[in-house]
Amino acid sequence: MQLQKIKQSEVNQMSIKSDLENFVSIAEDEVGTTEGKGGYTKYGDEFGDPSGSWCAHFVDWCAKKAGILTTKAMASCPYIPQEGLVPNVYDWYKANRRSLIPKMDTSSANYPKLGDLVIIDNDGETTGTDHIGIVAAVSGKTVTVIEGNSSDMVQKLDYKNLVCDKARISYLCSNNVSY
Repeated sequence: MQLQKIKQSEVNQMSIKSDLENFVSIAEDEVGTTEGKGGYTKYGDEFGDPSGSWCAHFVDWCAKKAGILTTKAMASCPYIPQEGLVPNVYDWYKANRRSLIPKMDTSSANYPKLGDLVIIDNDGETTGTDHIGIVAAVSGKTVTVIEGNSSDMVQKLDYKNLVCDKARISYLCSNNVSY
């Protein structure tokens, strides 16, 4: 009987997948949570901003609970940066070569995957870095995203062909692949 050797890269990919599944599970457990009086959230409070805009703090909070939050300037997958502002999150992923233009083609490396982050354009302006969410599922051309501070609560929304109502996914921040 021969034992099959498992490549270190395969072990790393299994570990990344497990970490990201845990990250998404933590986010899913928060769906329906609303902000409190004066805009208070436990997500912002955790990072010293209890009543501020909290979509990025929600991502940070989930990543911290999953053990994949980092304060390093550079980091490999699946680490997520501790940043309180969406443009800063985008800049971090861009510096780490993990920011991509999403494509809804399953054969594309830019196809969203479980645990990736998506940067969302809510207002059609050129920056496209207004909001952030966590990819909870992908099926064909539909991306299911968990978002903090979506109508003052944590919500799970479906983006069909990258669009949900007036919002559009503008960037994919990969937590599955570093290039």
